[in-house]
Amino acid sequence: LSLAGCSAERFAEQHVGEKSAAHAAADGCILNGYSWNELADISQQIADAPDDEAARMIASEAGLLSDDGLIDVSQQKYLELSDGTPSAVRLIGMRSDIPAGGGISGLTFQFSYALAERGVTEDSLLDGGWADCSLRTWLNGAALELLPDDLASVLCAVEKQTVCELGKMPRKTTDVLWLLSESELAGSEYLLAH
Repeated sequence: LSLAGCSAERFAEQHVGEKSAAHAAADGCILNGYSWNELADISQQIADAPDDEAARMIASEAGLLSDDGLIDVSQQKYLELSDGTPSAVRLIGMRSDIPAGGGISGLTFQFSYALAERGVTEDSLLDGGWADCSLRTWLNGAALELLPDDLASVLCAVEKQTVCELGKMPRKTTDVLWLLSESELAGSEYLLAH
């Protein structure tokens, strides 16, 4: 199903049920109204766009951007984990990751709530950083199994460069689920200052 050229209002009228398009837009449920397959289609269209401006137009037409043209992080898509725990995700990036097979990913999501309370390692040592930590193993094993099948079926592994210590060479890792990095949380200026 291609949604390029379909306005968020039209999508809401067709897919959000009894709610009016204005109500759907007002309560921020446009993202929640999409199925994971529909979001995967939008993601592919954004990835295939010839440039960032064309990608933004696709995202805007799908109702994923705020009025100022930025990603609308206030929108959430609600889901239930396989253990019955309610959760949600929000869109945080477009064309920002590289899939393991090459190219560019269209959409990147972040969980709005922690999947669990876990340490990065099972002991106090973090030798090897992200590449060798037990949290990475858990996220891409047991945690991935918590996701609903319709979500898990459309996720793709992406490659990222991770640095264990400043001044050390980065290591490339490939995963489906990630933690936000220190620079993503605090900005690169923070890292340079500390």
